[in-house]
Amino acid sequence: VNVGPVKIPADEAKGIQERTLDLPRSLHYSNVNLVDPVTGKPTRIHRQILDDGTKVRVAKRSGSIIPKPERQPYDKNVREPTESCTTEADGVWDITYDKDSELPPWERYEQMMGSDGAEI
Repeated sequence: VNVGPVKIPADEAKGIQERTLDLPRSLHYSNVNLVDPVTGKPTRIHRQILDDGTKVRVAKRSGSIIPKPERQPYDKNVREPTESCTTEADGVWDITYDKDSELPPWERYEQMMGSDGAEI
């Protein structure tokens, strides 16, 4: 959605020409609208206090209440091991680092995205 040009400088020693790539950029949360649960379209919201005293978000487009999502508890100090984890210190570099690859990051990105720009 938010794609912008990034200029890649030339490197005469490696024979790389200067070029411009369109890479994804970050998008600030304030530039995103919530989806109206009735119409399914983007909408602005306003806050309203119900009779029981709870504060809710109300869609401007349809007037329906937009519930807040359930938040999952997060403990940043606890990590769940996955099947791809290795406990051998020597095996880490073999899995995460390709020493034979001499491609710069932008070319690895192009390979990952494919020639038409869609993720493979």
